[in-house]
Amino acid sequence: MEENAELRQMPRHVDEPVPIIFWSVQEFAVILAILGVAIVFNIWGIGFIVSAGAVWGLRQLKRGAKRGAAQHWIWRRGLNLDKALSRTAPPPWTTEFVE
Repeated sequence: MEENAELRQMPRHVDEPVPIIFWSVQEFAVILAILGVAIVFNIWGIGFIVSAGAVWGLRQLKRGAKRGAAQHWIWRRGLNLDKALSRTAPPPWTTEFVE
């Protein structure tokens, strides 16, 4: 019976998005946004340096964070990017501590 239970266990990271090259979707979006602004202002070198620093900082922040910490931080700031979270939780500006 225990052998069958081990076969049915779901992998932990099965529902994560597919990485783009070797970056996560969040890292790729940061790189694309910073490089896009750098291209518009014709400061390519600074754009590469700033995007590399931003991705390094993002990886440092994500290293100790729990799953979904970035999405929760975005929701807490009032941005409604995750429709599933907005259906189950109240709006962030109405939340209060319960004693």
